[in-house]
Amino acid sequence: MKRFNITLLLATVVMFLVNTCYAQTWNKKSDFLGGEVHSAYSFGLNGKIYVGGGELSSGNRTSNFYEYDPATDKWTQKSSLPGGSMAEGVAFTINGKGYIGLGKAGTTYSKSLWEYDATNDTWSQKADMPYFSGVFRSRSFVVNSKAYILVGTSSNFVAQNDMYEYDPATNTWTQKANYPGDLRPDLPFTFAIGNKGYVASGEVNKVGGGGREMTKKVYEYDPTTDKWTPKADFSGDPRHMGVAFVYNGMAYCGLGTYRDASFQSVYLDDFQVYNPTTDSWSSAAAYPAGKLRRATATVVGNNAYVGTGDGPGTSKSWYEYGLPLSITSLGTSNNLAVYPNPSKGLLTLNQKGIEHQKYDIYNTQGQIVKSGNIPANKTIDIKSLAIGTYILQVSTKKELLKAQIMIND
Repeated sequence: MKRFNITLLLATVVMFLVNTCYAQTWNKKSDFLGGEVHSAYSFGLNGKIYVGGGELSSGNRTSNFYEYDPATDKWTQKSSLPGGSMAEGVAFTINGKGYIGLGKAGTTYSKSLWEYDATNDTWSQKADMPYFSGVFRSRSFVVNSKAYILVGTSSNFVAQNDMYEYDPATNTWTQKANYPGDLRPDLPFTFAIGNKGYVASGEVNKVGGGGREMTKKVYEYDPTTDKWTPKADFSGDPRHMGVAFVYNGMAYCGLGTYRDASFQSVYLDDFQVYNPTTDSWSSAAAYPAGKLRRATATVVGNNAYVGTGDGPGTSKSWYEYGLPLSITSLGTSNNLAVYPNPSKGLLTLNQKGIEHQKYDIYNTQGQIVKSGNIPANKTIDIKSLAIGTYILQVSTKKELLKAQIMIND
């Protein structure tokens, strides 16, 4: 009886360690160097994050542009935005270059797009978006090295449902299928997972009038067919002006605001997580800097970074959303050599004497998603796992071997 109790206790401790060491956490970083600003442009490039433009707490827009280095937790000012003081546009990264465009530029709405070369800290102008007017409050996602832009609000301050594709390889724009139905989205969540784009929640108004309302609708866009497909409704309060980032094959959508019955803005600090494999939503840890809207979010390496914004929360704060991948608390561990890494579905272990040993693969929530014995050829088929980051652990009689592995498309 005592042996059973001890075994049960040890099993409980191991499960606790596995789950807690993978806990999702927000980590405070150095405040944004540009001070309190909202509606800024941001993108990740070569392991660093670039944030610039936006509207200051004074009400003035800015052209200042900054680089954040996660390795040193330091900010550095870079060359100013080329279009002058800009806010509420789009920003994205394709093939080693950053892009910003559209939005408010001075007192006008812009059609311009600019490319940033981080090596030389220089900007070059690209083809204007071929729309009848400049736009702001736009949203974008990137699939297969092309950007897809919901145009947002036109110069007559009316939300639009048009979408355009930008191809950096040819520096050309192509109009694509409109956001579906008779709705025009204003500042929804946008993100891409794999080869699909997504638009979630937001404030919408009907084409031809009919008022404005918040929606929980979520649509998936397939660039191959140029078609939209409805997906599971957003699980939190419907909202706009939030941020979205993709980590481990899932989308994290949070912050933002909605209008209550008296048309007053209600600010939010929660995050909801979308799993495209199950087409379902769940909750994640709330943002510790408080309730904000019009913030920025960017993923670099193994972490996401969220900051800036406006609201009752602290808008110059900068936080890292960490998903720790260490499993050393399970026992003595040594590195395990694997290739290719990232992998598209087959993983080979370049280690002697581990044939027929047991392996476990953990996701970033500490859950075992695949187990088995290592075959004689030391190759593991991981095609059944979703795109994302995992820990592979091999148990031998003497030690635990581990490796962080990534699955891409």
